[in-house]
Amino acid sequence: MTVNIKMPKWELTMKEGKITRWFKQEGDSVEQGDDLFEVEAKNITRKVESPTGGVLSQILILAGKKVPVKVVVAFLREP
Repeated sequence: MTVNIKMPKWELTMKEGKITRWFKQEGDSVEQGDDLFEVEAKNITRKVESPTGGVLSQILILAGKKVPVKVVVAFLREP
């Protein structure tokens, strides 16, 4: 099963976030709670954790790009 990893919305006024770095790369195994990527929004930087364990199968949005909230940024394949 494939899980869509989306740009989170942390605040009511948040419209987009900038992915500043990926902690995992395509093909890496991840556990639930592992840090996947870091987002900067309105001068706040936060880490986004994996919602489940599996393999990071595809990164759609590279570091340095701004993305609207709720847009899929990667796919995680569950075992």
